[in-house]
Amino acid sequence: MRQVRADLSYNDSASRFARLGVDVFLGEARFVARDRIEVGAKTLRFKRAAITTGARAAALPIPGLGEAGYLTNESVFSLTESPRRLAVIGGGPIGCELAQAFSALRR
Repeated sequence: MRQVRADLSYNDSASRFARLGVDVFLGEARFVARDRIEVGAKTLRFKRAAITTGARAAALPIPGLGEAGYLTNESVFSLTESPRRLAVIGGGPIGCELAQAFSALRR
């Protein structure tokens, strides 16, 4: 799983998009005008912009979850072997990808 993830990471990397001519700015941002955005201390003017915010995992307010232990889409790839059982909570793109990936490992 780690190798597959490493092989795929290049396609989503900021460095790849920079080599394709995309100006990539990382940081907290906010629109300050119709054609301007602030990223950190920089104000950027644009004709077209793609705002790709990403997401972060959040601990769900499920009683006992913290005590039982849980993995997120960020920490699950630290496993060194496939778990005996796995429940994926969430039916969005990330949850579906995780369920599909772990299903494939069982075959």
